[in-house]
Amino acid sequence: MEKKLAVANMPKADPQLREYLKARIYSNVLVFHPNDPGYLLPKDWDHGPVDKSVLGETYPFKGPDSVAWNWKEAMEGK
Repeated sequence: MEKKLAVANMPKADPQLREYLKARIYSNVLVFHPNDPGYLLPKDWDHGPVDKSVLGETYPFKGPDSVAWNWKEAMEGK
């Protein structure tokens, strides 16, 4: 559900929040979802790489095993 809320809020979010939401999506895909071709479609979840310069010092990940700055990193090992 967090991913759906993030996608819904991205268009109206300020730039820093938008980058934070992208990072949260990628982190959740990396940690919580197996490779399911019917669910993990790039068209639904790939919003481009996180722009770290816009994100600033905000850290969006819960731990070192949940770091994914783009779709490719989120899908590694799936």
